[in-house]
Amino acid sequence: MDSPKDPKNCMAYTFESFFRRHPEIAALALIVYRLPSTFPSNPWSQEILPNLRIVSTNLPVHSVLSLSAVGQLTHVFGTFDYDAMTHLREMKSLTQCIANVKTDLSDFFKNISPNIQKLLVESPVSHDIWALNLHFLHKHNTLTHLGRIYDISSNYRTPPPLIVEEFRQIPQLMWVAGSVDRSLLYQSGLESFFKVGITEQICKWMPIDEPKPKKSQSREYSQIMHYYGRESDRRRRGADKFLERSDKR
Repeated sequence: MDSPKDPKNCMAYTFESFFRRHPEIAALALIVYRLPSTFPSNPWSQEILPNLRIVSTNLPVHSVLSLSAVGQLTHVFGTFDYDAMTHLREMKSLTQCIANVKTDLSDFFKNISPNIQKLLVESPVSHDIWALNLHFLHKHNTLTHLGRIYDISSNYRTPPPLIVEEFRQIPQLMWVAGSVDRSLLYQSGLESFFKVGITEQICKWMPIDEPKPKKSQSREYSQIMHYYGRESDRRRRGADKFLERSDKR
């Protein structure tokens, strides 16, 4: 492999040459501090990283690894936008994932591996959007840990019954976690992720039985769905009235 004449490709060349000399690499962390980034210039393939199983990066996964390389991954910590959904569908061996989701939550849940066991998701969506999309996980028979459901955090004494009812529809789900300190993910959490996966060092898990509502609350399930829609309409009307008053001024 000849050294590139273009200096912009020198770093990519150095990395690729290193990977080719060390085909036994099984875990890779790539953190870029100046975003957006054009590095790597081309995603790395399975030919370059034949034994890669664990990846952590703050870049979109599809910009780091080619489609041929993601099918062998078991642990992924990375960013998933709309363009990464094809790669996500190919991650059939994925069992643990920490995902910064920058596309519709429904797209991510629909494409996540059916073999996923532990899942932490970072997404800025509201509680009702979380609840409305959790049904995509009902078919995941191996999912035992689900995190970043903000309702199960210290800021909430009891999660909305709608959320808990959805938890109970996921066959093997036993543990849930609330909001995670993102800074910890790139410190002790990252080291833990590479050694043993998603553990208590990354987030505090609580038994799913702990946040369960009373039976009487479960009967409110359909009522809450109606409430969320009605509440959204009320807030939208309030915002419209505020804008009308502002225009008159």
